[in-house]
Amino acid sequence: MANVYNKNMNTKVSPKEAVGQIMEAQGRRWNWLAEQIAEATGSPMHDSTLHRILTGMEGHRLTPELKAIIAGILGEPINVLFPR
Repeated sequence: MANVYNKNMNTKVSPKEAVGQIMEAQGRRWNWLAEQIAEATGSPMHDSTLHRILTGMEGHRLTPELKAIIAGILGEPINVLFPR
């Protein structure tokens, strides 16, 4: 399980930053995540897919299903990436 904190190691980060840190540690990029989500949901990959994901993470507007898919793809507990 990952512990994702800001650079000062004293406060937790936003979901977007947490996902970004975990992907960086895994050597992955945002486009890879968007492709994995498109494959997992059966949706075609559009240019706007990645933008919607990033915007959703910033505004905490992702559906519970999409949060679960992202957590599963990254192999992290959902509450680590998307704390309440």
